[in-house]
Amino acid sequence: MAGNAADPLKFKVRYTNVYLIRGSDGYLMVDTGPRTEISYIMKQLERHGVRPEDVKFVLLTHHHHDHAGNLAAVMANLPRARLVVHRKEVDYISRGKMKLPHGRNLCLKIAIALGRLLRFDYEPYVPTDDDIVLDTPEFDLSDYGFDWRVIHTPGHTSGSISIVSGEDAIVGDLVMDRKDWCGSSPLPAFLESMDETMASWRKLLGLGVKRFWPSHGSVLPHTKLKKHIGT
Repeated sequence: MAGNAADPLKFKVRYTNVYLIRGSDGYLMVDTGPRTEISYIMKQLERHGVRPEDVKFVLLTHHHHDHAGNLAAVMANLPRARLVVHRKEVDYISRGKMKLPHGRNLCLKIAIALGRLLRFDYEPYVPTDDDIVLDTPEFDLSDYGFDWRVIHTPGHTSGSISIVSGEDAIVGDLVMDRKDWCGSSPLPAFLESMDETMASWRKLLGLGVKRFWPSHGSVLPHTKLKKHIGT
């Protein structure tokens, strides 16, 4: 088994990064990617030397289809895994529905308008009594063998969460490394609240995070965020 807290394992499910964090007695998976054949994800785990029973937690950064699309199938195929999710996201994953966020510029607003013509539904997953539904600003995973803390970081969605260890944070869509026809920015392309997004950036920077691992693109240094918010 390879990897450590400062160097999470990563594989792509179509266009979304899925991360694997090694703990003292197993792994934590961050997000599940957009809908695909579950066999692809299981093969990726095997490629990284991770057995299904090795995965102790599946942490969902937020409910959007490109993060939760395979959640039900993943949970059904990982016999010892418990879901970690914020309470504000539970209604959506329980119905397999996505709340369309706002685009932060004209180009992205048009993309959202076109997106209303598409179906972003996915197979619902209703958390069980064994799963961990969060309603607190932080949750420490050290008791479970992982040197990471879950931090509530709203902005992209109201229940978005990140996971932090030392100078590293896996942040879902709170930060994006996008280079496309709608422009490149560390800001999420779509979000529910710009004010909350900026507050969450400042929260993570205040915790000493230096490397931001996004769901789309490559790891970003804290300097790019600081430059954008002028600190």
